[in-house]
Amino acid sequence: MKTRKRLSIALIATLAISIGWAQNQTNPLTDDDIIRMTKSGLGESTILAVIPAIPANFDISPNALIAMKGAGVTQNVINAVVAAATNKTNSAAADSVRPKSTAQTNSSASTQLKPADTSGQSKEPSVVMMPATASAGSTAQGVRPLAIEKTQLNQTKTKSASLGGYANDSVTTQAMQAGANTAATEGLMHGGGSMLGGMAAGEAGGLFGSAMSRRRASVTYLWSLPGVTSATLALSNQPRFSVNFAGWMYVSVDEFEPAIVKLTPTQPPNTLRLVGASQGKENAYSSSSVDWQAFSNFVQDQAPTQVKKIAPGVFELAASMPLEAGEYGIVLRPVSKTMKFSGADVARNQGNGKVFNSVWTFEVK
Repeated sequence: MKTRKRLSIALIATLAISIGWAQNQTNPLTDDDIIRMTKSGLGESTILAVIPAIPANFDISPNALIAMKGAGVTQNVINAVVAAATNKTNSAAADSVRPKSTAQTNSSASTQLKPADTSGQSKEPSVVMMPATASAGSTAQGVRPLAIEKTQLNQTKTKSASLGGYANDSVTTQAMQAGANTAATEGLMHGGGSMLGGMAAGEAGGLFGSAMSRRRASVTYLWSLPGVTSATLALSNQPRFSVNFAGWMYVSVDEFEPAIVKLTPTQPPNTLRLVGASQGKENAYSSSSVDWQAFSNFVQDQAPTQVKKIAPGVFELAASMPLEAGEYGIVLRPVSKTMKFSGADVARNQGNGKVFNSVWTFEVK
């Protein structure tokens, strides 16, 4: 009983000292502080008590999170660090759009209030390939970032149950290539980085387009990437990744999660890799209504994947079994199959459409 009492007193004293140190800390708490406290032997509960006690300036980029993990920081502490950084960002965003007080308004009556500029608040998502083998203290070595790529959107009246069916249909792939060649022109019409190609190929066996009518036919939309190979070669046939889209302004972190999909190359000499296909109305790409369930019937070749959520918008991703040779991509997909999109957002590469169009590719030998 006395021993238990002494331990309780010691714990309270440690917490008091730690929180007292935190309150007297003049510099913001950083990742290095978390690592130093961990290596000095402070318990998880003590570090968790310190984090909310003082202002912090945490780096929650994939590399920083990997470094903390490699230094022995527990998962609960990492989660608390991510939560603190996210709360700080959200608070800053709220402050930037909060109305001025009456006194402030009166003192600057000659100055018109302007909407807050939030363009700098969005952080591009990051996907990094983890080392094939890792040991304590060397986790961050061999980390390779993947570049974000935007899909091209094409329209076809061909229907298939698999991406291979579209890729092996010569008429479809020829028209897709024609669409890719005219995509720059179409892109000027639709804007953004995801271009709607193939709309000028209406004579290819009636494959693309049709006369305007009161009733729009159902067609297939194809998401594809140019080129036959990725610039990134996987370090093994069972790669691991760190995915972070927590600060991306285009996505609600609870509505999407990452996945690994196999890309299907089209027939030579065309240089396209199919990412997925979905049914939709002929004019879906021009509609601003959020009524297209693009993912409810989406066709994609999803690879066996292990998904581990570290924090909102932060995931660890790994192939759950060795991947066969070929082209692959990391994509962000809705948690709900019934999520609805605006076709115009998909075609113009904006909003949730930009999230759905984004791919990070790699090759497995």
